[in-house]
Amino acid sequence: MFRVVLIVVCVLGLLWAFGSKLQKMPTQPITSYRGDAPTVTMSKIHGIKKEFSRGAKLPEWVPTHMIKNGKRMTLSEEQRQMYAILRAFFKNDPVMVHVAACESSLWHALPDGRLQVGPDGLDVGAFMVRVPVHAHELLKYDLDPTRFEHNVAFATMLYRRDGLRHWKSSRTCWETIAFT
Repeated sequence: MFRVVLIVVCVLGLLWAFGSKLQKMPTQPITSYRGDAPTVTMSKIHGIKKEFSRGAKLPEWVPTHMIKNGKRMTLSEEQRQMYAILRAFFKNDPVMVHVAACESSLWHALPDGRLQVGPDGLDVGAFMVRVPVHAHELLKYDLDPTRFEHNVAFATMLYRRDGLRHWKSSRTCWETIAFT
């Protein structure tokens, strides 16, 4: 019980520390630490999100089902929209779509509007960014992982810099997941 209280206090402390920075949009693009990687901009993520906005007809290439950990699941319209956005954004790195599918089942926010969080409350969003681990970098880049565009931009930065090591716990899933 003490551990749960301690974790909750730590998370609340981190959220308080973010303060007004949570509402700021970065003024500079986030660049990869690899020289050959493209610059990741918030406007690109936002533009792709607009292209596949709710109510827009999704292309036929967007799957209707996901086979995750051996179970076939029908994708909701919101999950199909998320797939389209991430697939367009990560066109050269499709494994990141698989990572998001394994980490959050392609939900940044749940159907009722609540943010998708991990079981211990410390991982947030589509890519399950672990806030206590990355708090310093999130603050450095003025990123709020509870906002979709920020979550994707930060995950992209981590991936380009460190590869898939931040998502190694779900490796067996993202190596075997399939979309139909």
